[in-house]
Amino acid sequence: MLLEFRLENFKSFLDPTVFSLVPAPKQKDLQYSLLTKKIDGISKVQKALCSSVIYGPNASGKSNIICAVDFLRSVVLRGNILDSASFNGLNPTSSFLPLAPNSSLVERRPVSLGITFLTEEFKVEYDIKLDLGEFLDTAYNRHISQESLKINEKLLFERKDGNIELAKNNLSNARMNTEEGRKLINQLSNEGLHPQELFLSNGFKNIVSPGVANKVLSWFRDDLRILYHSEKVRVGGSTNSETNQLVLEILSSAAKAI
Repeated sequence: MLLEFRLENFKSFLDPTVFSLVPAPKQKDLQYSLLTKKIDGISKVQKALCSSVIYGPNASGKSNIICAVDFLRSVVLRGNILDSASFNGLNPTSSFLPLAPNSSLVERRPVSLGITFLTEEFKVEYDIKLDLGEFLDTAYNRHISQESLKINEKLLFERKDGNIELAKNNLSNARMNTEEGRKLINQLSNEGLHPQELFLSNGFKNIVSPGVANKVLSWFRDDLRILYHSEKVRVGGSTNSETNQLVLEILSSAAKAI
């Protein structure tokens, strides 16, 4: 369940922007369009709208929000901020990262992306800042300047200036309950930290909390679905025209219902 997506200095979005599916406190008549979920450890019931509509004139940035979500998903699942060898024609920014920064900037500013969502048992807040240089700067020595992960509103790790700080309240690693174990894991995490690799997808997954990391990564991989154009949809990679026609009919029915 997606709650919020945050972006700054991504393509046409120069200033901090938030796309939220959390209903406003005084909104009424939402009983048929509201999802609710209770997360252990959080007293407040989590609420999210079932759907939202982004509208505006041509070239106003509507598709860039979808592009940014896909960009974050691709980077998280790849685990690094290197350009991808497999070119994504629908979203070339995910393959060629110098396309991401806003083209009007005259100084370098990190590309900032963040997402809040609910899994079966967790509320996840993940934020990352990517120093990619200026627009189309292919020679810049890009790196990850900040990265953080919160689970159920508690910080698990924070990355700043090439250093990882691990919180004591780890959810799945008993070694973090002792001072000696915490120091060892923190040392290993920092020694293995690469400036172009995500800690979430690498050190956190391999050293700190494989269980938590796998739940977060599986949400990005299996539950975060992005459809750019209905005519590009393939089921299981199939190019069967009968299957594609079925998908188009389902999407058309859903669009009419909405």
